[in-house]
Amino acid sequence: MMIPASPPSAPGPARWLNNQPYLLLSLTALFWAGNIVLARYVAGHVPPMTLSCVRWIGAFLMLLPFAWRHLLRDWPALRARLPLLVLLSATGFAINNALSYWALQYTQALNALLIQSSGPLFVAVWSLLLFGVRLTWAQLAGITTSLAGVLTIILHGDLGALASIQFNKGDVMFAGALLAFGLYSALMPRRPKTHQLSLIAFTTGCGALLLLPFSIWEFSTGYTLKFDLLTAATLIYVVIFPSTLAYLFFNRGIALIGPNRAAPFFHLVPVFGSAMAILAARRTAAAVSPRRLSAGAGGRRDRVAAGIGRGIDLRLRRRIASASALGRLACPATADPETSMGETTQNDFAIDTTTARSRRIRTDLHRAGIRRRRADPVSEPDHHAGAAVRRGQRHRHDNAHHFSASWRGTRRRHRHRQQAGR
Repeated sequence: MMIPASPPSAPGPARWLNNQPYLLLSLTALFWAGNIVLARYVAGHVPPMTLSCVRWIGAFLMLLPFAWRHLLRDWPALRARLPLLVLLSATGFAINNALSYWALQYTQALNALLIQSSGPLFVAVWSLLLFGVRLTWAQLAGITTSLAGVLTIILHGDLGALASIQFNKGDVMFAGALLAFGLYSALMPRRPKTHQLSLIAFTTGCGALLLLPFSIWEFSTGYTLKFDLLTAATLIYVVIFPSTLAYLFFNRGIALIGPNRAAPFFHLVPVFGSAMAILAARRTAAAVSPRRLSAGAGGRRDRVAAGIGRGIDLRLRRRIASASALGRLACPATADPETSMGETTQNDFAIDTTTARSRRIRTDLHRAGIRRRRADPVSEPDHHAGAAVRRGQRHRHDNAHHFSASWRGTRRRHRHRQQAGR
């Protein structure tokens, strides 16, 4: 009697995900978009070279427990193609990331996202120059259509807004980073046939070694890493998502569908990045809303007078929300294109106090403080809204004193008339 063979077990989630190139490339674009927005947010707080080096050291240490057996088995194949692997490590890990983080010290997130949209063109040019791989008409039409769609979404249908965007040396540096990554993408199909864990572990370790001298030089200049909650959260994100997972997904996607078909997924980076920027702007708008100002944000003592949040009119609420929501991402022309490293603000989506919009907000706060009947003192004398409230209190005090003096004079004249009548 023959025992029937057991049915094949269903593939697990990891094996299923490993064979979904379009989902893998979409997740890669999502992780890289978060990397751009976060890198711009911490510009001036986290050193760019140190961040790049720590990023790949952390990724290598995270992958090593899973990849060391594959590394030992695939070492002969890796050693045979060592020059190619060093070039992949330099272009896809060292040069690309160091230039990207360094460029975001000078340029805005919107500019970086727009330049990121041109990624497929760099891949196509390198593939044509190195290997004679030409784009088909369908691929060219797809790249052009997706690029136009991304520009339309980011610019809200107003292509004339491109003329108002100021490009600086940070944009040139970011384009150079994208040029290096285009070479990495074009060379990936020529990689040695090894396990993907051994390949990514070797390239991340080699990339970290290439960045180590630049990180030491940056440390010697006095630009050091600050150990706080923001730095820890930044390092955790960049090590796990845009480094370990994104490169695993990207390499697997290229292996399944090729570099030219994978390149259009670069266009998802600005789409995801714009959505993340809007969410970050809304969180900032909530942090400076009148209700938060009246109650005290995060339990801090520096709160505006309690009556501002309730007595302020709807127009002022909208101006505060719109100014914080736009910030420098939607209005990059308000930023100094030649801002030096370390002079950039930590929050790209905060209100720019030099703009006319902020001056109107301060004017409305001043008026709201004058009209307010009661107001509580604030603890920080340099707070704009608190200064407006104190000016309103001073004006109300003067008005009350004038009214009291007038009332006393009226009563005095009334008594004189009564005495004269008698």
